[in-house]
Amino acid sequence: TMALLAALEERCGCRTEAQAFRAHVAVEDLLQKWELPLRAHLQLRQQEATKALQPLLVGPAALSAEMQIRAAARLEAEQAAEKETEGDAGGERHAKPAKA
Repeated sequence: TMALLAALEERCGCRTEAQAFRAHVAVEDLLQKWELPLRAHLQLRQQEATKALQPLLVGPAALSAEMQIRAAARLEAEQAAEKETEGDAGGERHAKPAKA
């Protein structure tokens, strides 16, 4: 529709005629009728996209639970690494000192 209006404007002899064409009641009516379906179409497409992405979105409660699980796993890994380091360091303490 917009391409059609642009092509018709190009056929106008001068800028004043093109402005008069755009201001005509029939053109304004066409644009208003075009705008409503366009908005409805865009809203429908947005709803479809939102519906498709909804399963991928995580709510605050789920996100909080996931963060707690990850924090607990990280803490366990750090504690296990500390125990392993302490075990290695303890083994070195029992080793005989090197002669000077």
